[in-house]
Amino acid sequence: MNESKKPLFSIIIPVYNRETVVERAINAILSQSFDDWELILVNDGSTDNSLSVLTSCAEKDNRISVINKPNGGVSSARNAGIKKAIGEYVLFCDSDDTFAPNAFTTLVDYINKFGKIDMFAFCLAKISLFDVHYIKGYEFNKILNKDYIYNTIIPNILNLSPSCLNYSFLPQCFLKVFKNKILKEKNLLFDEKLKTWEDNFFNVCYLRHINSLVLIDKALYIGLDAPGEHLSSFHFIDTIQKLPYKFSILKSYFGDMYDFNNEYICTWYFKTINTQINKILKVKEDDKKLSTIKAFLKNEIVINWFTKAKKESFFEKIVSKAVINKKVNKACFYYKLFYFFSLLKSFLSKIKYKTTCFLKIK
Repeated sequence: MNESKKPLFSIIIPVYNRETVVERAINAILSQSFDDWELILVNDGSTDNSLSVLTSCAEKDNRISVINKPNGGVSSARNAGIKKAIGEYVLFCDSDDTFAPNAFTTLVDYINKFGKIDMFAFCLAKISLFDVHYIKGYEFNKILNKDYIYNTIIPNILNLSPSCLNYSFLPQCFLKVFKNKILKEKNLLFDEKLKTWEDNFFNVCYLRHINSLVLIDKALYIGLDAPGEHLSSFHFIDTIQKLPYKFSILKSYFGDMYDFNNEYICTWYFKTINTQINKILKVKEDDKKLSTIKAFLKNEIVINWFTKAKKESFFEKIVSKAVINKKVNKACFYYKLFYFFSLLKSFLSKIKYKTTCFLKIK
């Protein structure tokens, strides 16, 4: 890539053990009708043949470069790409997904129409569900200014009020177009401590520094699930473990703008924790997971959420009381009991359904 002429787009693809699918993602970029781009492939310590595939692709096109680094996770890989990127705008693509045909031409049309906007966001076509995930609740195809971003978009992403239920910004970073100058000037990188929800965290931090945004009502990105992918208990454990950390960072970043201590946001965290713990128990229970949950429930930020949250069900009331009183063994017992009853309820519902079907047939 000739750095004297900087491309319009820098596309970053982090790769870890994706030798069978990554070439599909690369070919989708090569086949775009708009060609003023650079493609940065970041091999994140793959143990399969991914690096050879990436190197072979780079040898065929001088717009493609490869970064080979030790495994550090997807955030680390994306950060390596950001640091190398020289394009005016930065886009991300997962190694098992693709951009839609003519996605780049569509983006260029929007840039020509609206000017050099600080951020563009678009929709997602999810092939496995035969569905399109739309940005919801916001205004499409017009310039949204700083006031709108600060007063409507950021508060909804942060779940600061009930109105957030009527909106969806779509959290994935690969559905956004970021201005490289802002990334570099504000030193915006992915938080490498986060293994889940890192996209949303990155997006909202970027939004703090921009003055203009255009939402595109088209699916320019295609999500294609790789074979064998599933969410493990680690995913759910990491999600709740990092909640206090993420909350503290967001509060330090936005605490001068928003109230992070209101009942609604505490209730949102409270219900999120209950859901995630139920998912952890669903995957498989063991002593290590329970000890992790117990340690988490002793966190003072977590206790504050449980204290200020609105409790609606009997379960929510008794489990929150146990956590507030720092009786985490009792709280874990309630979680296991609730999980058992949810399984029983599901089983009885299936029996009722099958019995009804059988009687109708007779």
